[in-house]
Amino acid sequence: MMQTFEAIWYALIRGLTEIFPVSGGFHTQVLAQLMTRQYEAVFTDLMALGLALGIAFYYRKDIFKRTYKKPALFVQGIIASLAVFILWELVGNVLLARLGGVNVFVATILALVSGIAMYYWPQFSHKTAKKGQVPDAGQWTCFVATQALAPITGLSSTGLLLMFAQKCGYNAKKSVKNCLCLLILPLFLTGLKILVIPDRFSYLTENLSLMGLSLAVTIAATIFAISLLAKNLKKRASLRVFGAYTIAFASIVLIFELSK
Repeated sequence: MMQTFEAIWYALIRGLTEIFPVSGGFHTQVLAQLMTRQYEAVFTDLMALGLALGIAFYYRKDIFKRTYKKPALFVQGIIASLAVFILWELVGNVLLARLGGVNVFVATILALVSGIAMYYWPQFSHKTAKKGQVPDAGQWTCFVATQALAPITGLSSTGLLLMFAQKCGYNAKKSVKNCLCLLILPLFLTGLKILVIPDRFSYLTENLSLMGLSLAVTIAATIFAISLLAKNLKKRASLRVFGAYTIAFASIVLIFELSK
């Protein structure tokens, strides 16, 4: 069973690294090796639920406005989000599961490549977003398609979306909001597994206080991370700082792996 410190630590790291474009899955995989026990699947589901709730709370006003003022756009977003969830399940729980997952060494190389890509990625546009600017059918398709790579440990769902948003000409503020809102539903559906899979639900009911604390920490970390990400991209208009961090972290892990 997870100890309180371990659960809080996982929740904090997951809440921050899933929002920042630095691959939350990679950080969790590395962290799991350093802790006394491998993290349980129920905890991963709970973190997904916390992330969804945190993003939804942060952008609650935007979501409310979009629902009532732009219903067509809202429906398009729901359809795209459902497609993302299906891709996550097919790639993560079917394809990668059959292949045995991604080991730490391969994940480290992927994270290193991802970090280099973000470091040299062009800056976001400084122009104010055009009023009424929305993704067209081709952009929706490409936004969803990027998520086929997201379940691969070492790659970042947020990073993939932000890089594509930059290529579409969106400024930093609009890119962060659109990308994170697109992830609310798939994260929420992933989190609901904790209620429908018997062994996970049993673990939840037996450890309600610990799980509740972890959920609260994840939500708080998510809200903080979104605020920090939005401010950083508004000021710097690039992913360079996240690329530099990913390169440094992946390099340390790679050295550790090679020294075994």
